[in-house]
Amino acid sequence: TKRIVEALNGKNVLDVCVGWGGRMLGSACIDGVKYTGIEPFTKTYNGLSNIKNELELDNVTLYNDVAENILPKLEKIYDLALTSPPYYNLEVYSDESTQSHHYGSYEEWIDKFLRPIVHGVIEKLVDNGYSCWSVKNFKTDKKYNLYDDVVKLHIERGWKKIDREFYVGNCIRPGLDKQGKEITYVFVKG
Repeated sequence: TKRIVEALNGKNVLDVCVGWGGRMLGSACIDGVKYTGIEPFTKTYNGLSNIKNELELDNVTLYNDVAENILPKLEKIYDLALTSPPYYNLEVYSDESTQSHHYGSYEEWIDKFLRPIVHGVIEKLVDNGYSCWSVKNFKTDKKYNLYDDVVKLHIERGWKKIDREFYVGNCIRPGLDKQGKEITYVFVKG
């Protein structure tokens, strides 16, 4: 995260699916960078808040709600969105009603969760901002084209994927390519 934020000169970072806090910490450790994160799972949010308070991260703002509710309330001030959405049914984080897997089929999940999130993120980015997504196509009970759908949702709003990609190697977690790399793709307006 630190490498991505520095390479793209991010000053106001938006993360709509905070997760365990790696993007929060990677952003918050850079002088002059402000981080805004949205985490729907109460237990994870409480843990993130404890980290924020213990480390005195005054440049971090956290919301405990679904991104669909928070995004409309945010200003258009972000120059970098950096996130990794849930992979539909690959990992189930909790059974709270705030979790996106409650939307039903993959198609319903795209329409009710992913499309509003991608479009909402784009609306909060300044014109020369970057929309960065760590995603891939994956298979659980069937094949899900999450990467393809994220690309398509950006194109719907006039954004395009650029050749710039960021890799994290030797990761052990679901959703990685065969070489164990997590890839973050970069989108720009136009």
